[in-house]
Amino acid sequence: MRRPAIFFAIYAFAIVAIFFTRPFTLRTDIMDVAPVVREDPQVTKALDRLSRAYTGRLNILFGASELIKAKDAGVFFKDNLTDKPFKVQFLISEQENDYLSLLSTYNHRLLSDATAHLLEMCDYETIRNNSLAMLYSPVAVNVLPLEQDPFLLASDFMMNLGITKSSFFPNQGVLSAKLDGLFYAYMSIELEDTSPSYFKHVFNGIERAKAKTFVDFPDVSINISGIPAHSARAISKSIAETNIITGASVFLLMLISLIVFRSAVCFLYAVCTVGMGIALAIMLTAIIFGEIHVLALVFGASLIGLCLDYHIHYFVEKGISNQPWINIGRAVSICLITSVAGFGVMMLSGVPILMQIAVIATIGLINTYFIIRFLYPVFLKKSNVRAISPFVSSLEKRLANFVRVAFRKHTAIKLAVVVIFSLAGIIQLRSGDDLKNLYKPEKDMIESEALFARVGGATSAPVMVVIQGTDEQDVLEKEEIFRNSLHSFNYRAVSQAIPSFRKQNRNFALTENLYENELDTLLSTISAPKGLKNKMYNNLLAQKDRPLEISEIPDSLKFLLSENTSVVLVENATDKAELASLAREAGAHFSDRIQEITHILNTLRNKVTIIFLLVIATVFSAIAVVYRSMRDAFYMLSPAFMSVLITLGVLGFAGEQITLFHVLALFLVVCLGADYVIFRVEGRDTGNQTGSAIALSCLTSIVAFGALGFTSFAVTRALGITLGLGFTIAYLLSPLATLSIKRKADMNYNTG
Repeated sequence: MRRPAIFFAIYAFAIVAIFFTRPFTLRTDIMDVAPVVREDPQVTKALDRLSRAYTGRLNILFGASELIKAKDAGVFFKDNLTDKPFKVQFLISEQENDYLSLLSTYNHRLLSDATAHLLEMCDYETIRNNSLAMLYSPVAVNVLPLEQDPFLLASDFMMNLGITKSSFFPNQGVLSAKLDGLFYAYMSIELEDTSPSYFKHVFNGIERAKAKTFVDFPDVSINISGIPAHSARAISKSIAETNIITGASVFLLMLISLIVFRSAVCFLYAVCTVGMGIALAIMLTAIIFGEIHVLALVFGASLIGLCLDYHIHYFVEKGISNQPWINIGRAVSICLITSVAGFGVMMLSGVPILMQIAVIATIGLINTYFIIRFLYPVFLKKSNVRAISPFVSSLEKRLANFVRVAFRKHTAIKLAVVVIFSLAGIIQLRSGDDLKNLYKPEKDMIESEALFARVGGATSAPVMVVIQGTDEQDVLEKEEIFRNSLHSFNYRAVSQAIPSFRKQNRNFALTENLYENELDTLLSTISAPKGLKNKMYNNLLAQKDRPLEISEIPDSLKFLLSENTSVVLVENATDKAELASLAREAGAHFSDRIQEITHILNTLRNKVTIIFLLVIATVFSAIAVVYRSMRDAFYMLSPAFMSVLITLGVLGFAGEQITLFHVLALFLVVCLGADYVIFRVEGRDTGNQTGSAIALSCLTSIVAFGALGFTSFAVTRALGITLGLGFTIAYLLSPLATLSIKRKADMNYNTG
């Protein structure tokens, strides 16, 4: 028996060595669960890039009675962000100067859409009046000298650059806005990762900088918003809740071990066995796929219920026999076969995360089986394990008999009532696939988002329209045509910052006509000195044959354009159906990422539901083959199937919204429910110890996972509620399966 131990040690060492020498990617983004697949990979690439940029951005507002105070507080805050694993954008002086220098060379080719429309209509008087109003306004910002830009067209262009109707505008070297008598300076932080450890590091640094800033600037408010802030809060709260519940569960499991076995040996072996089996499975899965999603890890941890089942049966039998495997070996082997067969169906799904879950489950169960089958006899050979107290055995026997007696008469009618009750609840189930339901933000987070929306003018996540062309100029021209239909939408597009050559030439011609028709009138109105007109015309003519190239503008203005594709960001889209129709008419690709992910989760849940039915059929077939009886297989799987129906019914009556994660949890309910019946059938000749082991297995599983139902994170909550209910119901119904099977055995005996 030492050879298996050596073999397992080599196997474990090899996996650990490969795992730590071969890089892999930990996926944490919900969009990675099942990425959107489109016919054109360039469209997918562009949307993914912009979506991740948006979901990885923090918005920070510094509010004060004077803009200079808000700016100084922001500078102090930025200086105290030590060890920055992210990109901070606050002071725009250098970028502004670069762009102003660019404007001074090309400003006569750059016009806002509104101004270009007025010039096309030859409404020169409105242009002149607008420029005079800006010139004499005490709050206006003239980005170029009057001799370079007499009609302040560059200032008008800058004000309309970016998100239409946005309240932010460059002032005193920062993007600023004013609301309710307060000035706000805007800072953005672009995060590079979404892992929990990265979030913890980043937000710890932000909190330290925030605390220091409040000391030196007590009158300045600091408002932090953005999707990463919600993710960090959700992760932090989820980790805290999970740690508390896990700690309590571990304590209770150890307490159960001490009470039942009057020793901590069972608990310690459980921790080592289950921990090692699942950890190696996760490592091997990461090696096979080169990546692993955090939700696969969460589900992998949920395998503890199945793995503990094997472990507990071994220890219970060890208390009454020096060779426990003789009594439980067949049952454990059958349980392994049925579970692996069930998860094997999931491997054929073609969905990466489901395949990862299937591999983790399969390898984890095989690891645990190998350890218990080959290593326990070696390490526990000389260990004395106390038998379970007769009181516990008697109590479990009474409970099982109570269930059998309750259903002994009129079984079909009683089960029909249970099914009808369950179906009545199932009818009330509603889909909970909306991405927003995964985490409900707390009051302060909602208030932070509301303030940023009021200050910045953006109240919802943007939808995106991808435009493709044969080259960059073709893309810009198509984008400009599409923008002409977006009169009722607030949007941001690259062609706002850099028009196509055709549009630039048109803008120059319009500006030249403006000079010819209105320059003399304007100069007489402002009492311009002699010679100024010639300077203005010289600046105009110097730009006649010099179009602005994309390569010349700052990178910060080019992020919407890449590889002959551009993305138009539309914010506060009130009529998405109209926008989608406009995109189709323009030959563009419309994308509402939030709705797409919600649709993906819904589609994936439906697909998993079909796979779940196939799993039930596969487990049924495996049991039928092992026991050579479809009738026995039906009775043995009925408690697990009934537990699924009742669990769904209870969830329906409780108003729970069903999600992908509820359905995934039902996989474990079926597998463990089948295990309970298999052990009862295989152990009916070994006295009361089998029932005690099943009860103890169910209790430890409920303790380990049922409490997760009280967490706020939707994923762990769904797993906790479903597993807690499912395991309990599966255990309570498991004695019923032995009724018909035992009767059949008795009949065969009497006939013989």
